[in-house]
Amino acid sequence: MNGRLTDNRTLLGQALRLPLRVLPEGMVVRVLSGPARGARWTIGSGTHGCWLGTYEAAKIGMFAALLKNGDVVWDIGANAGIYTLVASRVVGQKGRVFAFEPQARNVDALRRHLELNGLRNVDVWPCAVSDRVGEARFDDSGGSSQGCLSDRGQIVVPTVTLDSLMATGDLLAPRVIKIDIEGAEHRALRGAERTIEAFRPAVFLATHGDVVHRECCDWLTSRDYSLNRIGSTNLEDADEILAVQTVAAR
Repeated sequence: MNGRLTDNRTLLGQALRLPLRVLPEGMVVRVLSGPARGARWTIGSGTHGCWLGTYEAAKIGMFAALLKNGDVVWDIGANAGIYTLVASRVVGQKGRVFAFEPQARNVDALRRHLELNGLRNVDVWPCAVSDRVGEARFDDSGGSSQGCLSDRGQIVVPTVTLDSLMATGDLLAPRVIKIDIEGAEHRALRGAERTIEAFRPAVFLATHGDVVHRECCDWLTSRDYSLNRIGSTNLEDADEILAVQTVAAR
C-alpha cells in the first residue's frame, strides 16, 4: 500500500483511513506489507501504519536488509514492537533480539505481539536506556509513541546503561543497534561507549532536536563512524541516520 495515499496528514489519507476507526481496539490483524508481512498485530497498540505496512516503510526496509540470520540486535525504544518483529524474523532462532521499552502499555503490547507470533528469540527489558543506572522521571503525557525521560515526568522508571548490562553478561554483543527514544539518544550512546567501541555495531538512530542531533553526530564521527542520512537531502536536516564503521577504522 502506498504510504503517501494513506498519510493522515492529507485529505485523501484521512478519507481512506475513516473505515479504520471502526476496528475495535485489541482486534488481531495481519501486517499487510513490508518485512513483517503476515505477522499478527493488535489494533490500538500503535499507528495503523504498523499493520498496513506504511509506517517508516523505507527505514524498516533498510533496517531489515542490513540484518542476517544469526545476528544480535538491540532495539532501544521498542514501543509496541514493529522493529522487534522484523528483527526477530530476519535473525531467526540462531539470532537474538533485546528490546528495551519503559512504558508499561507498550511493554504489554510488545509482549502480546511476541506471544501472538510465537517468537522465542526476543528478550524484553521494561526500562529506559540512559547513561546511568537507577531511576528517572518519565513523561508519558505525549502518548504511547512520544514518552521521554524528563524532569517534568509524572512517573518514575528504572534506567540502565547498555555497558553495565554487557558487563554483567545480561546482553550479547550487538551487530546492529536501533535507537529511537525521544531525545535521550545521546545519553544512550554514552552509556554504551565501551560496547560500541569494542564491537562497532551499525547504529540506526532517530534523533529528536537539533542539539541532540549534533551531539550524536559528533559522538559517532569521533569514533570513526560514517553517517548516512535517511530520508533527507543533507545530514544536517536528517533526523534519522544510519551510522556504520568507516573502512579506515576496520
